[in-house]
Amino acid sequence: MQTTYFLQGERMKLNFGTFETPVAALNLFYVVTVLLFVPLMDRVVYPAMDRCGVNLPLLKRIGVGMTLGMVSVAWAAMVETLRKRTLISPGGAFQQDVGGETFTAANMCILWQIPQFALVGCGEVFVMAAGSQFAYSQAPKTLRGVVFGCFALTFAFGSFFGSILVDVLNQMTAGAEWLPDELNDGHADYFFLLLTGLMAINLLVFAYVATNYNYVTNENADVDKHTNVDDVNHSDDENLSKSSLIDSIELGKSPLDMTA
Repeated sequence: MQTTYFLQGERMKLNFGTFETPVAALNLFYVVTVLLFVPLMDRVVYPAMDRCGVNLPLLKRIGVGMTLGMVSVAWAAMVETLRKRTLISPGGAFQQDVGGETFTAANMCILWQIPQFALVGCGEVFVMAAGSQFAYSQAPKTLRGVVFGCFALTFAFGSFFGSILVDVLNQMTAGAEWLPDELNDGHADYFFLLLTGLMAINLLVFAYVATNYNYVTNENADVDKHTNVDDVNHSDDENLSKSSLIDSIELGKSPLDMTA
């Protein structure tokens, strides 16, 4: 998705006087958003919501992140529509050199892309943090690593199927590809709208499943309350050792015999 954002940015106005904005620089708004919002949500927003009695379960947080990602793609579709209109307007197109290549760019500032990068960052703050916590806290102890690995694997599958979707769409629209090598000759706006629709369907299915989910409320609740997992496991080991020591005393064995 972000790769298509970069292709879009190459064909927008990068110059501000004598300064030329690198296309990849817009990705900073994604990175900075993640760096700022992770501690902000964890240390300020969520504790404040707890004090006010507002409950935002893990699955709802994931849903919020998915919604933000969908809005990001919808914004990109709007930007692409405006960019294509600018291209065909009088004086709306010019030649621009980017990395040694010449592109026909629209006279439209690249800063229009800031919201779509920032929204992706905000969405990942919700999805990644809550998703990791959900995968770990709701799984049995013996399967936590497996479940967490499956959660991480979904992102790889997303990128893989995204590439397949582009190839399938270009084959179905042969002669008028949506995403050809030259973006100005295609319909990236249609592609973004299709992604928005698919994400909306996915969000509805997720919401239906999430509303019928019953959270695990036993020992994993400690993890959900930001308890250090290593401390919990260490405490369990100590309790087990104490129990074994008591049992040995009751059976008349010396603790030294147990270590022999």
